[in-house]
Amino acid sequence: MFLLAKVHLGTLSSRSDHLVEDYLALVRTRIKDLSGSPFESSAGTAIDLVQQALLEFEQTGHIISQVIEASIFRAPFYVGSFLPSLLSASQDDMVRRNLIRELNR
Repeated sequence: MFLLAKVHLGTLSSRSDHLVEDYLALVRTRIKDLSGSPFESSAGTAIDLVQQALLEFEQTGHIISQVIEASIFRAPFYVGSFLPSLLSASQDDMVRRNLIRELNR
């Protein structure tokens, strides 16, 4: 799959240059996300993230930002790797249940 973005920079005013740069950065990020990154395909990373999330949740009662960001911006990783790893985690059941309950809110 190829994505072609053609922008005529000469026709834009100098005031909108920063908007074009921001847009192109977003496009590059989205292309990178769609092409798949090692972060999304690594089961070891999901297990590490689960352990880190459980430890932090046990200590502070808060969900770490990486989990929230994954649930919003990396849905395939979150659903395909993180949640299965969380459901099969071998940590304290009460902490795991509370984290799952909090994620479900």
